[in-house]
Amino acid sequence: MTTTTTDNATPREPFTERNLIHKLWTHAKDRLDDDTLTWIRDNAVSTVSMQAINLATTVEGIGCLVAEDESIGSFQEPGPLSDLLFGLSHQIEHLAALSGLATEVAHLQGYRAAGWAKAPEPKPQKSASN
Repeated sequence: MTTTTTDNATPREPFTERNLIHKLWTHAKDRLDDDTLTWIRDNAVSTVSMQAINLATTVEGIGCLVAEDESIGSFQEPGPLSDLLFGLSHQIEHLAALSGLATEVAHLQGYRAAGWAKAPEPKPQKSASN
């Protein structure tokens, strides 16, 4: 994971999909119209649902392969297994980022519907890798 610095070498949060989405959302949310907010919310929710089902199916399939593997296979060496686990971790973080974005959009739409000019600033969530 890469930690970036500003011009004066002050460390910033690691560059993750969740941090990127949070930063972009923070800067753009007040400029987005209701149709765009609804599009983001609806697509984020449906994408999370679809990808969570796909991820569960994939992990179940891997579990079946490992259960049947007696002495040979891809998971005898640490490299392939750690690559797989890091990939799964990033996929799960992706789902968390999209889910968090959908939640923030829904909150903003609720505030706008109630007549509030701005929603309170959300705090970025910490991930296991932060």
